[in-house]
Amino acid sequence: MSKWFFLIAFVACTACDIKSNPPTPVTGQPQQPVNPGSNLGEIDKASYTHTNPTGNRVVTGSGSILETFLDIELSGKPQWLTAISSTDFAYYVVALENGRIEAFILRPDRVVIPVGMNIEVLPKGTPPTLALESNERPVIVNATEEEFASTSSPIVLSSGEVVQLGQNGDLVRNPRKERQNFAVNALPDARIVLNSLDELAVLTDPTSDYQHGVLGDAIEARSITIVTTDPEFAILNTIVPGGQSVIEGVSPIWADIDEDGEEDLLVTVSNNEEGDGAKLVAYRKNGDTIAEGPLSPGGWRHQLAVYKPASSGPQY
Repeated sequence: MSKWFFLIAFVACTACDIKSNPPTPVTGQPQQPVNPGSNLGEIDKASYTHTNPTGNRVVTGSGSILETFLDIELSGKPQWLTAISSTDFAYYVVALENGRIEAFILRPDRVVIPVGMNIEVLPKGTPPTLALESNERPVIVNATEEEFASTSSPIVLSSGEVVQLGQNGDLVRNPRKERQNFAVNALPDARIVLNSLDELAVLTDPTSDYQHGVLGDAIEARSITIVTTDPEFAILNTIVPGGQSVIEGVSPIWADIDEDGEEDLLVTVSNNEEGDGAKLVAYRKNGDTIAEGPLSPGGWRHQLAVYKPASSGPQY
């Protein structure tokens, strides 16, 4: 039988060697037990299986050679991992390939303790969104009914409200409380991204006209829809590349491309009028094009873009 593990790495500023520890024995109890109750309280902060809610893969900081790590044995093959820290503990949540949730507390003394969560099983393939309530109880905020898209994770607004994608392409506000549906016709596997103003962006108007199928299916988006959330949901703008162009991917990226203090949107646009291939395009929220890269003939242009300020403007 195959054994599956995930690894927790510890970084030390002065370490020059790597030391491997055996799996830590599970002994004792956490000082603050997890209450696996199903009701959600006031959400204080959230953590995602992707880097951050903007969809931006750029991170800041520094590190050094790994000093030590811990292996934690799982009962099945892991598919998703997310983690969040409270005052006293780090919480790790793993969604297995079959949808079962396994969660662990990492104590400051590096003892790892398995804990129960408010949700034991997610629909297969669903990425969990992990959050801390105001009392620092860790919770998974996903609504699990069949009406929600199983390949998309919820997003948490600064107010603590949760927004999740419905199977019908709607954005659903407070999916586990008094649900409010807002129609945007999103991709069935869209990832909702959030900027610093609590504005949502999601890829919309699915089409199968373009058959490249770069991310596992042949359904792409014709547009990006930007939604304000305060006080009510409203469409701020819909950006349409035009012609027969499609947007490949599952989400745009929010980033201040031109350094004017306002976040913009970066996407991959394919099936362009100037020829086969894909290119990166950066849009302002009003739909103006800030910059676009060259076509990548015969293939897909990944959004791992390189940004370089120049006197002639941003280059990609």
